[in-house]
Amino acid sequence: MQDFSPTSMLALMLANQLATVSLIALVVAIIVAALNWDKVGYFVRRAWHCTPLIGTVARLARQAKRERGTPDSSGWSDGELRLCQEYYTRYKKVDKDPAYYTKCRDYLSKVCETGRRTSPFWVIPLMAGLLILEAVGFAYVIGPFVNREISANNLQYLTWSVATFLALISGFFAHIAGHEIHHNSLIKKARHWWRGTPTHQRDNQIGKDISQISIDDTHNDDTAHGYNKILARIKTNETVTVKHFWVAMFGVTIVIIAIAAFWVRTEQLNAMETELVAGYQINESAKSASSPFDLPAASADVEKQSQEKTFDDKIGAEHRASMVTFGVLSVVFVAIQFIALWLSMVYGFAGLASRDAYETISKFKTADEMIRWMDRQRAAIRDHANHKLSLLRDNVSSYDMTSNDGVNSTSTSQGRSFEAFLKLEKGKEDDRAIAEHRAALELKKRKDGVSAEYQSDTPLKQEAPKPQSAAPKQAELTVVPTDTVAANTVKPAEFDDLRELSDEELELVVDVYLLSLEQLKRIRATQVVLAKTGKFPAQQGVTV
Repeated sequence: MQDFSPTSMLALMLANQLATVSLIALVVAIIVAALNWDKVGYFVRRAWHCTPLIGTVARLARQAKRERGTPDSSGWSDGELRLCQEYYTRYKKVDKDPAYYTKCRDYLSKVCETGRRTSPFWVIPLMAGLLILEAVGFAYVIGPFVNREISANNLQYLTWSVATFLALISGFFAHIAGHEIHHNSLIKKARHWWRGTPTHQRDNQIGKDISQISIDDTHNDDTAHGYNKILARIKTNETVTVKHFWVAMFGVTIVIIAIAAFWVRTEQLNAMETELVAGYQINESAKSASSPFDLPAASADVEKQSQEKTFDDKIGAEHRASMVTFGVLSVVFVAIQFIALWLSMVYGFAGLASRDAYETISKFKTADEMIRWMDRQRAAIRDHANHKLSLLRDNVSSYDMTSNDGVNSTSTSQGRSFEAFLKLEKGKEDDRAIAEHRAALELKKRKDGVSAEYQSDTPLKQEAPKPQSAAPKQAELTVVPTDTVAANTVKPAEFDDLRELSDEELELVVDVYLLSLEQLKRIRATQVVLAKTGKFPAQQGVTV
């Protein structure tokens, strides 16, 4: 059977109800999972962690028994640390401050993608409908040529499979080409802004020494040129030029398919016309046999010419109508492809973090709503992690009670919760931040000499006489009030971020900043207040 009408397809679906229901359920499940992939992936990960025998907890428990559960210097075993790391990545995604909400808006604004959005739900069924229309058109074209020796039922399945495959290929090229066109539009805009900037103010080479900007660091380039803000948030090549590879592939694909479909239909029409002409000639030959009822020769010739002209006119009319129909079908195919291309151009993002920024501001109306949601998520993640830690300790408890290390590990297990792991990671991050900051200061001093924010202390030091001992030095420094020095030499909004440093860590950087501990504490307190008002980190050039 090679009938592809809706009635035939409905009859096929009713005849195979189990397969039809299973296929529809699979498609719906895939769509729902794709729309909620983050939640689905997290649920699958949690289920895998507690799976018996082969799950993460069971595997780490066996490893702990083989390695005799030796903890590190902080008292944590390798299995506990690895299990906490599984949840720490997701925890960091929802561990944001209220300023993160405004940073998301700022990120989209700087990459010129404010107002764009991800593909809405109705795009998926629309694209599926377009692909089905394409599959039907392909089925009519390639159905009879797939395999002439295959059975009718198998031919129908094979035809639809090949047709759907070709339709998916064309849809894929349309989707990728649409995103490439949007990406090219941002590059063209950046280059246009660069050319419009006065020569003495713009960079000699566009895109030179541009580092990628994340959402958390979006305020780092507040004073940069607009074209640099765009280029710091999208992926570009070395020359910052547009690319047309996928657009060309899309154009070549639809042209080849449209021409091939038109050509195959035309050849089918020619074959049908040839068969009709041959049948007509055979019929006329049979009529030419002698009969006593035949018309006279003159009348017979006139009738033959009339019948031939009628037949030729009929064939010609059908041929012209078929050619117009084939042309319309090709135009419809091209139009469907351009609709898919337009949808890909309108929806989606080119910024490296634009999708995350959009999902944040579209999911929540205010920053407070975002913070409340993140608090609930962090609490849930902490509970999940602590539950898996307890499962891990239960699995290795039989070994723990047979060794001194194990007894100590079990007795101190209450102190090794996910909250304690967060504090441990926070300490490591603080140490890395201090080390990176010191390295940056040393590099800056080597390049530019003493930093400008510390140069204001130089006159004060030159006026004070050289101390002879530690006691006189302290006495001389007390001549100038601490608040006056902090007010005259340091602006908290322009100073390095000290909000996350403890008092002990501030003592370590006293010599680095050449300021007293009280001054650093005052700067830190001021930065905390400014951050609550959204004025810290401040834009470059702003005076607080």
